[in-house]
Amino acid sequence: MPAVSPQENDLNALPESISLKLPSTLPRNVRDALTFRLANVETRMREAQADDALRQLRRLLRVTKGLWQYKFKNVGYGQKANTWARAIIDGFKQKITRCANRYRAARKALLVLDVDGEWQHRLLDLRDQDIRIPGRADGMWC
Repeated sequence: MPAVSPQENDLNALPESISLKLPSTLPRNVRDALTFRLANVETRMREAQADDALRQLRRLLRVTKGLWQYKFKNVGYGQKANTWARAIIDGFKQKITRCANRYRAARKALLVLDVDGEWQHRLLDLRDQDIRIPGRADGMWC
């Protein structure tokens, strides 16, 4: 992007540690100087990212529900088997947390890029209490 100053080139830096200069991460005065085309591209990308994260979140919650059902019906009372099943469920809990954070990051970028967009009726704020296993009466998710 022409309005963004060049970044220091550190040859030892890992690609994962270099921040991307997307329109949503830039100050408003720099973002206004950019063409709207780049902001529109990022807006579409962030909407798709949020939709994908929600779809993945629903899938992971359904898988977690199945793992809990399997644990209670088939694992039994042995310490080794219960520890094994619990470790798998905890792994899915971490995946669910990462997926929720990805959705929240996409929504935060959309709030910067397109304040009055139609996406706000569809992509609502995701709170921790909204993330729960389907059919669970107590509202807990793990």
